[in-house]
Amino acid sequence: MVSSGMYLCEISTEAPFFYTVSSHGALTVIATGLTGEPNIRGLRGLYMEGDMVEANCTSPPSNPVTNITWYMNDKQVSHRKVRQ
Repeated sequence: MVSSGMYLCEISTEAPFFYTVSSHGALTVIATGLTGEPNIRGLRGLYMEGDMVEANCTSPPSNPVTNITWYMNDKQVSHRKVRQ
């Protein structure tokens, strides 16, 4: 995510001493709520038995990365038959 990264906090005092101290730390932004639906491209309306299905499913950006699972006739497609 764009907001993840190193952050710096700095505090200062005013006259007469003018002290400044700072500390830094890493911040990782996690976005768990998806803000849209997956986009599926490349599917045809009709396939014959034995035809190869070539399609692409893209999800909206998220952190951690989403897992995409394909199903055919309500059965999960083997990961060996899916390319990433």
